[in-house]
Amino acid sequence: MDIRSLELFLDLSRTLRFRETSRRCHLTPSALTRAIARLEEEVGAALFTRDQRSVRLTPDGVRFREYAQRALEEWKAFMADLRQESPLRGEITLYCSVTASYCVLPRLLWSFRQRYPEVSVTLRTGDAEHGIVRVSDGSADAALVPVPERVPAALDLIPLQKTPLMLIGPVRRCPLQEELAAGRPWTQLPLILPESGPAHDAIKAWFRSRKIKPNILAYVSGNEAILSMTSLGLGLGFVPRLVAEHAPKSIHVRYLDDGPELKPYIIALCTRRQSKNPAVPALREVASESSEPEE
Repeated sequence: MDIRSLELFLDLSRTLRFRETSRRCHLTPSALTRAIARLEEEVGAALFTRDQRSVRLTPDGVRFREYAQRALEEWKAFMADLRQESPLRGEITLYCSVTASYCVLPRLLWSFRQRYPEVSVTLRTGDAEHGIVRVSDGSADAALVPVPERVPAALDLIPLQKTPLMLIGPVRRCPLQEELAAGRPWTQLPLILPESGPAHDAIKAWFRSRKIKPNILAYVSGNEAILSMTSLGLGLGFVPRLVAEHAPKSIHVRYLDDGPELKPYIIALCTRRQSKNPAVPALREVASESSEPEE
């Protein structure tokens, strides 16, 4: 079995969706299915059970996932050992949200590439709240994440940028806009909240402290989805101002002045403290040079 097969297996074991993994790994679903079938044949056991509705790891699949994670980690460490000569060579996998990829990552990546031009970079995007999991399970060497209340002991976080968490509403004429114009309190209007992460926790804590039961229309994954749904007039939302300022031109939202004062949203570089990839401490060093959060 080759390293690529292990990478495909590990990605599928996280997503449990053939279509999503095929998109993330730049394969057709049928090609991914064939690759997993070949791997199962090599292993001599079924690694997944699947039907029309779901995909699940088998008990053998869970055991093989542990092996695959160790094998991939050792492969990266071995390749890094072969490239110890100066300048630093190797590869590093970064994970961040789409918005962070063009409004936070460029400065960090530019400095890193200027200093270590021979390190190849793989960038994967997704919901920011999933970054800590990606680093913890080894699918990414580093991630840009919102700083949580509690940081796992095995991880290291370096703050890069601070931005306020803002209450936003629609600009277009819609029933929600008319209710705002009529003076109805925002706490009584439908809300679109992040399904997890520090923003979710901060907003729910604010309502609990005031003994207010919020009118929650939906919990969604990703700030970009909150922007889109708010722009359509489906509900009010909470997003970091940095995200709203970099929204696509098709998104039309405005800040509401009477929103609550919440803890700022701090974006940090997340890595494993004991990573075997020599490019990781190099990236941490670059990040530390601009580690003070900015307004």
